[in-house]
Amino acid sequence: MNRIAGLDLIRATAIVLVVLNHTVEIVCGLHVAEVVNRMSEGAQWFALLAFTLARCGVPLFFFLSGYLLLPRGFDQQSTEKFYRRNWLTLLATWELWIVLYNLFIAALDGMTLNDETAFIIDLHEFQFDALIREMIFVEAVGMMHVWYIGVILGIYLFIPFVARVLPTITDNQLLALSSIAFAYYFVLPTVDRLFDVDLKLWIDLSFSGGLYGFYVVIGYLLKRFEPTIDRTVNNIALLVSTIGLIAIIAAVQLEFYRVGDAFMIWYDFCLLPIAAAGLFIALRRAAVSNALIDVLSRGSFGIYLLHAPLLILPVKFDVFSTLGRSAKTCCWLITVVALASVIVKIFSVAPTVQRILFRSK
Repeated sequence: MNRIAGLDLIRATAIVLVVLNHTVEIVCGLHVAEVVNRMSEGAQWFALLAFTLARCGVPLFFFLSGYLLLPRGFDQQSTEKFYRRNWLTLLATWELWIVLYNLFIAALDGMTLNDETAFIIDLHEFQFDALIREMIFVEAVGMMHVWYIGVILGIYLFIPFVARVLPTITDNQLLALSSIAFAYYFVLPTVDRLFDVDLKLWIDLSFSGGLYGFYVVIGYLLKRFEPTIDRTVNNIALLVSTIGLIAIIAAVQLEFYRVGDAFMIWYDFCLLPIAAAGLFIALRRAAVSNALIDVLSRGSFGIYLLHAPLLILPVKFDVFSTLGRSAKTCCWLITVVALASVIVKIFSVAPTVQRILFRSK
């Protein structure tokens, strides 16, 4: 399979940002407003700028799925191949990790977590009935990052169907439908959150694929309109606007924290997909390639699966306890990404096991 440098860079950046997202949440105690308000102003800005940038990680992965998968021409044969090689293998890998996570959680049962870190993992003894419920998707594994797998498994079921429909829609029709979806999934929730008003509409757009499905469609839009984007958006304007949006989002959150409201933006905040799209385009254009990017890109899914358990270890052993929160965040990030990358790389001696366990590219 030929590698595309720009997409490898996006994938590598996305996984680092996902790890940063959870690292800065834990280290800086973003779930507790009082903790953030006790930090210096510089540390507050670092935490919220880092968190906002990190929130772009998941959208980058959704964009990649839409960019790569939705432009494909799915016929009967390729659809069967997609379900066999993508959906079923992802399902098998996830079922294996459900077992591994349950064993890990049971091994740490009794560990003390404070209010700043308790959201990471739901510690409990091993329960066979709970394991079965998780394996049949009646319950979710009690770890902070697993929601994404359920979303991807659901989205992948309908990728071939959506990919067949999108080319039949004209550019104007697609932009009109996308504008409606953007207003519904991003603008209304943002206004609701910022101004505490109820703007839930009676109309139901769930047939559109939902919030995360629309993120995947945005990835398709970035591919479909790529020539127009590259022709009309220059690099300087793109860089300035993306950095500006990240700063604005961080500033909005900071204002809420200062009045005692722990406002951590979710993926329905209207400026986030725009900032993430700007980052996607900038990284694709940069197309930097080196050994580190290759390792991170190929092992991105394995790093994703490993990073949450690995983050528990610095919490348990209070690693880098003498450092300030900003420095500790950076140290934890580097340590967790490095350890996860090494673990995934070690399994390269057994490529079949590596593909089953980590779905390495």
